[in-house]
Amino acid sequence: MDKLSNLPRERRALRMRRTIIDTALELLSQQGLEGLSLREIARQIDYTPAALYEYFASKEALLSALVIEADRMLTEEMEKTIQHCETDQKLLEVGMVYINFAERNPQLYQLFINAPAPRLEQAQPLDENGGTSFRLLAEILKETCLQNANDYSNGLNLEEITFSCWALVHGIASLQRQATRAMFAEPQLVYRKIISLFIKNLINQKA
Repeated sequence: MDKLSNLPRERRALRMRRTIIDTALELLSQQGLEGLSLREIARQIDYTPAALYEYFASKEALLSALVIEADRMLTEEMEKTIQHCETDQKLLEVGMVYINFAERNPQLYQLFINAPAPRLEQAQPLDENGGTSFRLLAEILKETCLQNANDYSNGLNLEEITFSCWALVHGIASLQRQATRAMFAEPQLVYRKIISLFIKNLINQKA
């Protein structure tokens, strides 16, 4: 009975937490990290600053929640994109999702990449709550190599080769707003060629 009586309050708390995160994402997009504060969020949603501390004890706690939210958003977009892809196409498409996510959400992306990367054994499993984009990339990589009857390239283990794939798209994503757009007339085509070449070398090599 007590558990049932708490459900409405729990739902209200979840809705308020969602409202806070959504408002924080909007502020981050519009004003950057400097314009993001619990006080400003409270003003935006017509709430008292003190009441927000019931949901986030500090700005750091809110930023941690935004990193998790960014990972959830990125993972969800990756999963949706590869639903109807052949196995060999999945690595290319998740790489492009990562690059385009960074371009559309530059402030959130900067926050996301400055957080410590999870080890695979520490990353949350993929479930109804999302999971991690790094783990999803590892699972796609494992599937790709198994389908091609190939070991991981040059003696690297799964985590190491996943990191190398991640580093490639991260490098492109970090440079695209300045260097690559000035260098190439059609940067998206260039990104796809680079990632495709990396994947081709990856699956054609044995440890």
